[in-house]
Amino acid sequence: MRMQPIVWVPRAIMQAMQIDADLWYDRETGGTFMGYWAESNVAVVTAMIPAGPRASHERSSFLPDQSWQQAEIAKHYERSGRLDTYLGDWHTHPDAVSNRLSWTDRVCLKTIIKDRVPGSGVADGFGRRALRHWPG
Repeated sequence: MRMQPIVWVPRAIMQAMQIDADLWYDRETGGTFMGYWAESNVAVVTAMIPAGPRASHERSSFLPDQSWQQAEIAKHYERSGRLDTYLGDWHTHPDAVSNRLSWTDRVCLKTIIKDRVPGSGVADGFGRRALRHWPG
């Protein structure tokens, strides 16, 4: 039987996510998680890389500034002594009425799985104050 994954996110990172979600409240926003696997089913988030200066924040879509994020991921990877790696992405769905993954989110997750990024995933925040209502 496969154990459910556990993801440890420090309070400071959750607060940074909340600030970002509040800043972009009426539009989607998000970022990338960096960290490491402490055990086969336990991920530890050590950093959240925000969307970036050229990200597109729309009412029902979000596209990060991919080149900026990739450069920040590389910097963090080097600074961590090549221990921290990409763990996954997160983004919000302001005023969502459901906590189900959108069609776009499912396609993204399938792409991540297909590309075999081990242990990575997508986290969504839903509702009026998006990060206070995590699905699960």
